[in-house]
Amino acid sequence: MSALALVLAAALIALATRRAPVLADQTASGIVSTSQAAGGLGFGGVVSQESCVWNEFQSVGRRRGGQPGSWENVGVGGNAPSLQPEVVVTLEEVNFCQEAIKLTWSVRNNLDDESVALPLTVENIAVSDSLLNDYQIADDKSQPPQISVAPRSKARGTAVVARPANLNAKVLRVKLKQLPFGEATWIVPISSAAK
Repeated sequence: MSALALVLAAALIALATRRAPVLADQTASGIVSTSQAAGGLGFGGVVSQESCVWNEFQSVGRRRGGQPGSWENVGVGGNAPSLQPEVVVTLEEVNFCQEAIKLTWSVRNNLDDESVALPLTVENIAVSDSLLNDYQIADDKSQPPQISVAPRSKARGTAVVARPANLNAKVLRVKLKQLPFGEATWIVPISSAAK
């Protein structure tokens, strides 16, 4: 009887310590405001000391709002069907290596009948750091120049800043100005590894 109780107790402990799986394109926060960052120092992870690449995946999900041309923030996963995002933009990676900053994006279009686009241009993306330095996107180096996504599809692209980050700054502030769904901001820690 005691052996059976011991086996049962071990099984319960094993079940209690299991973690729920984390979806690859989900961030820790379900709802992101247009006026707040999608991540932060304690939220989006940090660049490891051995690497000059940040790849913690910060996603913003939105649905069309009640007014024409308006969008509402919604969680990226685990929502009721009426709150599922219609468009999800993810900042997947920021590469600080060499003499440039490369921002890798993905766009998931869950709309049934409409394509969406994310221009990887200076007109649509603003980058600055915590020391108030501005970084201009090099339109001719971004690949592709615009991420165009058909209905029920996903696509990726990379925006390029043709100069290095100021490694004395703590974070980069990456802001979408307009497309595909209005203003959104991501905060990315700058690597101290290359200092």
